[in-house]
Amino acid sequence: ICGLCISVQSFYWPSAVLSTCWEPSEQTIRVSYASKAMKNAKQSRCVIGIKGQSPDPDFPVDIWFDSLKSVANVLSKENQQLLKVIAEQQPQSVTELATLTGRAVSNVSRTLKTLDGLGIVRLVSSDYANTKKIELEYQKFLVLV
Repeated sequence: ICGLCISVQSFYWPSAVLSTCWEPSEQTIRVSYASKAMKNAKQSRCVIGIKGQSPDPDFPVDIWFDSLKSVANVLSKENQQLLKVIAEQQPQSVTELATLTGRAVSNVSRTLKTLDGLGIVRLVSSDYANTKKIELEYQKFLVLV
C-alpha cells in the first residue's frame, strides 16, 4: 500500500502525486492541531481509496473514489483552500465562506454539497433563516494509491 498524506493545515495537492509513492507511517498520520475547528472534527484522518484496490485492514477506507483523477478533482487546490479557510476561520455561512475565499456563492455552495455528500464536511442548519453552518469532518486525508 502506498499513500499520500494531506493535512488541512498544510494543504495543497502535490503535482507529483501521480508519480510519487511512499509508505505511510504512524508519524505521517499523527495530527495535533490547536484550532477549535480541528478539535471538533469527527476523526483525525480520512482514508481515501481508489476502487479496484485490495482493502488493507491497517487502513480501513472511509471514502472510495472511481479514480485518482476523481480524488484530484475533489481535493483540488481551490477546494483544499476552501477546507483550510473553514478550519482556520470557521465561517458561519456559505455566504461568509464565499466572501473569505473570493469565490462566487453558487460555486462555494455547489462545492460544499459535493463535499457534504462525500462526508468530508457537514452542512448543519443554523438558527438563522436559510443559512447552513459548515463543519469539518476530518483533519487530514490519506490517499491510498
